[in-house]
Amino acid sequence: LGVSGDFLMEGRTDEAAKATFEDRELLMRFKEVERLNVTDKHLVKEFLDAFLTKKRLENMMGNSAA
Repeated sequence: LGVSGDFLMEGRTDEAAKATFEDRELLMRFKEVERLNVTDKHLVKEFLDAFLTKKRLENMMGNSAA
């Protein structure tokens, strides 16, 4: 079929996801995170979620003030 197992199982390929990741420095950091143990990966995800939630709230507050 000319598609990877990832595509058949998830509808996408990891290679396609990597190709669209423009910030190479950030990509390298995510690759480092992949090598962490499960507990540390979970902490990184929690920090990232908290930061993104904070940014969304700031954007909402900024948009409502305008």
